Amino acid sequence: MGNSGPTPEDRLVLTGDASKASCSILDDNNERSVDTAIPGTIKMNVGSFSIASVGCQKAGAQGMMTLQLYVNGNLEASGTTSARYGLVNLTYPK
Repeated sequence: MGNSGPTPEDRLVLTGDASKASCSILDDNNERSVDTAIPGTIKMNVGSFSIASVGCQKAGAQGMMTLQLYVNGNLEASGTTSARYGLVNLTYPK
């Protein structure tokens, strides 16, 4: 028990050694584009519709990028790319 801290329950976590990514997010907050550094975390709101779709593309040719989609604090989907300008798509539910 206790405070779970500032980490959002619904979130997209980006890790790896690529520098940046451009992401398209669809959740209860509607569709939006987000540019983020890697590593980074994007707050999401899966909410009452319980559906989410994410697509992130590496901003460069070098490095690896891993996406992890958490819903209600649980890891629900993940994917990795090391391709040049690689793209990772995740959906919830699977």
